[in-house]
Amino acid sequence: SVTTPIGAFKDEVLEDPFAFNAEDLHVWIDPIDGTRELVAGRLENVTCMIGVVYNKIPIMGLVHRPY
Repeated sequence: SVTTPIGAFKDEVLEDPFAFNAEDLHVWIDPIDGTRELVAGRLENVTCMIGVVYNKIPIMGLVHRPY
């Protein structure tokens, strides 16, 4: 069992997936980072970014290059 900011994992499954305070969960989504590059047609410089924070602790970040 591993203790994490949002609960205990056993075999990569939460014991109680709803045992967290949703008010402490924040998700940031930047759907098009590089708008100027998108308009200019430089699609290799365009990204989508997502960040997840729980109880002021960053728990996940993702940068995706869709083009």
